[in-house]
Amino acid sequence: MISKIRSVRQKSSAEGVTEGKFYRPPAKRESSLSILQRRKKAVPDNECLTAYEIMEQYKDAADKLHSSLIYVLVENPLYAQKLSCVKIPDQIQYDPSYKYMSDYLAGTFVPRLLQGQKGKYESLDLAIKACKVLHEEQNRYIRTQLEALKPLTTFVGEDYWEFEKLKRIYQFHLEKYDTAYQANSKQNNADTMKVVKSAQVDKDSARNNLMALITKINKNKKTVAECVIKFAKVAVEWHRYVAKILVTLDKKGQQTEIRSVLLPAPNRDKSSSKSSHCLFRS
Repeated sequence: MISKIRSVRQKSSAEGVTEGKFYRPPAKRESSLSILQRRKKAVPDNECLTAYEIMEQYKDAADKLHSSLIYVLVENPLYAQKLSCVKIPDQIQYDPSYKYMSDYLAGTFVPRLLQGQKGKYESLDLAIKACKVLHEEQNRYIRTQLEALKPLTTFVGEDYWEFEKLKRIYQFHLEKYDTAYQANSKQNNADTMKVVKSAQVDKDSARNNLMALITKINKNKKTVAECVIKFAKVAVEWHRYVAKILVTLDKKGQQTEIRSVLLPAPNRDKSSSKSSHCLFRS
């Protein structure tokens, strides 16, 4: 299922960097070193090459983790694909089963009971209200989890592609410097030396920008790991929360019982509240 999720492609910029991507198709990944060696281009220093390889491995792992968590969240590859983006959509598609159930019960069984058929309308009405509540709260839960995954999502959809852009810029200036250096070795005059010095300044600046971003991404790895742990904790709280709603189906109470599960008591101090519904109320 997860393999069906593909990255969004847009036009390439003048620098050759494909923008607007999210996941990277694993089949298209090649070793940075092998590409450079095959094309006989200027090769970055060992520190850069090591950082490149680590970044590629991290990206592959992050893509798999993010796509898996999103699929677990919505349990539908088409819905998951639409969540393969950095910005949380205004309208989120998710399983409409609870809504369909409440609509079906309200449109089919309740009219029959009201027309005189045997059955208890009150218990059925409670089930309808519970299904409606579950449908609404599922939307809040998905949004909560998407917010929790923001650090991971930002790396997958933004930081990595910024790394790719800066890496290509650095490679461009590295090759430009290499060409200027070779030309100066043959001619060795004031003009060629001036070109070499200018190319070196550009090369060093591009490398500094690239390594600064790599450092930033490495520092954020802890935050990324913590957001995944938070995702797991919220999922546990969500299932406990849903269980409280479903318990009301076995009781004789009316709508007020369902609402008491979802809403805090009047004038309650929010800072002291530890109930699970606080995770999902907007």
